[in-house]
Amino acid sequence: MTTALFPLLAVPIFLLLAVGLYFLAKLEIRAAGRSTLVPTLVVGLFAGALFLFLLNDGMVSDRREETVRRLFHLPDDVAVGRIHGGERDSACFKTSIQRRASVQFTPAQFQAYVASIHDRANWRPVRPPHYIAGKSQFQYAEDALVWRELPAPPWQGKQQLVWRIAGADVRRGLAQCYEFTKMDDPASGLATGSKVAYAVTACNPRVRPVTPVGGGRVTAALDFDKQRLNLAYQFDSKPEYCNNRVTNWMSDVFGLKPS
Repeated sequence: MTTALFPLLAVPIFLLLAVGLYFLAKLEIRAAGRSTLVPTLVVGLFAGALFLFLLNDGMVSDRREETVRRLFHLPDDVAVGRIHGGERDSACFKTSIQRRASVQFTPAQFQAYVASIHDRANWRPVRPPHYIAGKSQFQYAEDALVWRELPAPPWQGKQQLVWRIAGADVRRGLAQCYEFTKMDDPASGLATGSKVAYAVTACNPRVRPVTPVGGGRVTAALDFDKQRLNLAYQFDSKPEYCNNRVTNWMSDVFGLKPS
């Protein structure tokens, strides 16, 4: 059950149950002068609701870990830590997700992982689960998935500063950053039939992250000092017309012309 579908089903069901309990309480009071069964059912109802919300969140968390493992080619013996973030669903957002996590390696795991990231046979492009198979196609730039050595941070007096990458501070290590940009120009050669085409290009992990409209961004840093992988990703399927929906509405109502 998805995060968006769960409220649609749960709210009407619980409203019907509440109405049913109300009439059951009236029948009990009419027959015995007081209600004994309904309070027990109410407690069970709230316990069931809590269980369903926890179950739903747990199912979502499993998919989060799958995404992290797929995007970063993590071996099975490497544990994925807590994954932070959320999703947004509304009239203008089919799905907009943002995640952040840290993966702590043992010394042996870290050494093996760092040795594998430059292997093109292993570090291959992977379709993020956010995109629908058969509906999207991707063109990766040659350097899109390259890990680059972080330059030494500048000094401020006697204190060395840090780079803020994927929500964590790092001084020494490797970084990766790539963006998914939706291609709307048929002349680009990427658009094919009904598929949505994306160009995947490298970006600067040390600048403030800005996710392309309708696209995505993946940022990560391998911290050599802490032997840790810090990662963040965001995929946004917001259609571009949402950005101008209010402007277009005002133009229709008041006869305004867009500037």
